[in-house]
Amino acid sequence: MRGLTLAAVVAYAYWFFGNLYEAVVFSPNWVVDTDAQMRRLEEFFVHTGPTLYFVPLSWAGPVLTWILFARDRRRYRAPAAVALVLTMLNTLIVGLVVVPLFDPDVVGKAPLAWTWNGLNLVRMALTGTAGGLMFQVFRGLDRDAGAHHEAVVPGTRAELPAERGHPLAEPRQTAPAPADRHGRRA
Repeated sequence: MRGLTLAAVVAYAYWFFGNLYEAVVFSPNWVVDTDAQMRRLEEFFVHTGPTLYFVPLSWAGPVLTWILFARDRRRYRAPAAVALVLTMLNTLIVGLVVVPLFDPDVVGKAPLAWTWNGLNLVRMALTGTAGGLMFQVFRGLDRDAGAHHEAVVPGTRAELPAERGHPLAEPRQTAPAPADRHGRRA
């Protein structure tokens, strides 16, 4: 479960930073002369587009979260709830904002661009929250695993020979400190 949890954390981070990139690079251009900017993007994305880049991994975080929630409802309850809200918001953004924003027949796209900017901030907050919650679960799983499996570090007593008399097998005995002229030890 630790591996799947970490994979979900990575997927949420990927999604978060992808949306952050769009918010910093694309969206400032969308709100100025929106119709012309969207036409340029439509002409630019002829053979490929953000869909091929974002969609596969953006769904990985929530799907992995729900799979893990089905296995352990207590531990994954909060991340699964946030993933549900995030997925609903993302569906709303794509269906009601992104599709019309890229539709060449729609004119007056500035309100859509501003709506995308606002909703994207909420989406980034939810994506960061889901990733943070999954990371907390991962840390808990990692801590639990550490309690059951003691690590053997090279050069420690757990790895040293146990034969009696071997200089590394037992702690060295030190001689008592010498007494001073009054018989007191330091």
